[in-house]
Amino acid sequence: MITEKYLKVNLLFINMVRQMIIYEEEKARINFIHIPSGSKIILRGSFLFPKDGLVYIEESGELIIEGKRNLLTSEEGWLGIFCLGYLYGENVVISNGKKEKGGLIYVPYSGEVELKNFTLEKGNARLGGGIYCEGKVNLKNGEIKYCNATWGGGIYSQNEKFSLEKTIIEACRSERVGGGVRINLSENAVFLGEIFKKCEFRDNFPEDIAYGDKRATNVNNLWILYRKPK
Repeated sequence: MITEKYLKVNLLFINMVRQMIIYEEEKARINFIHIPSGSKIILRGSFLFPKDGLVYIEESGELIIEGKRNLLTSEEGWLGIFCLGYLYGENVVISNGKKEKGGLIYVPYSGEVELKNFTLEKGNARLGGGIYCEGKVNLKNGEIKYCNATWGGGIYSQNEKFSLEKTIIEACRSERVGGGVRINLSENAVFLGEIFKKCEFRDNFPEDIAYGDKRATNVNNLWILYRKPK
């Protein structure tokens, strides 16, 4: 079994403010990661979470995922990253998550997430199967695939404070609108081409991109659907 190949680490927890830990394992089994305000963790390697696995980054806390190849996954499909602080990841696969908001990553208003050379896959949620955005998100050179949600199969964003560059959104599904992406735009919203740069949308359902105008009293009558970004 895959679980027998992983080291058993019951808890990774920093309880000293302004402490930095570099945690490097080829394969480690972890229940919970908590990063308090002012603290920092650097992860390198593969990390397996059980059911209800959680990575919790407090405001002003930092999680850096770096190295040649990194994996955060769950054996039972319930991994979630809640980022009130800062998350940076490169060469990373985050998979098998299920939460109410952000099947894999939830970014509240204070949070910031940057991912490069990444894959987000097999996330499930009511809002944002792959990622739910209220804060700032920058994704580059990656894939978001096989994610499902009621709204926003791949991404659900409450604003336009996120950007995707050279990213493929593939085979994501939603029960309502925005199989690939569902985004709420403000009155002075930027052009979608400034959000989606050289991105590809493949086989998402029901629509690749859907966005609503917050000025509307009934946004369901004002959906504008795009098969591909312009």
